[in-house]
Amino acid sequence: MGTPHILLVDGNEAELLRMARGLEAEGFSVHTARTADEAEEQTRRVRPDLALVELHVPGTHGLHLARALRRLDASLVVVLTSAFELSGRQIERCDCGATAFVRKPQSPAEVAVALRNALEQANGPSSGTRWYAAANQVEAALA
Repeated sequence: MGTPHILLVDGNEAELLRMARGLEAEGFSVHTARTADEAEEQTRRVRPDLALVELHVPGTHGLHLARALRRLDASLVVVLTSAFELSGRQIERCDCGATAFVRKPQSPAEVAVALRNALEQANGPSSGTRWYAAANQVEAALA
């Protein structure tokens, strides 16, 4: 697959820059967006492999943005993130196209494990609901 292109979407500039630097150090090609409009523009321009979308994005809610990004690119892998816990069932009911959820705070190394897992699962055979598979892999890698 080569170097994965990741779109980070977060209205918190400090968090966005911290995560971007960390994921670049983990081997990702990182593009950033602070608003829903920027995220849609980056998706059209860059065609990322995966978008890590904060639920609280200036301009819209992260669930709405996930739907919009998937309409722009149906093959885009979307992972949601927030400091608030969401169950897989909650996200599933929103029908937003997300394949995983990563609860904040996480280090860039932990997020990198979750993103690689989400990409592998999206590009491999379907294994049903995978909402917490990424989080479980992070826990296993750190054990």
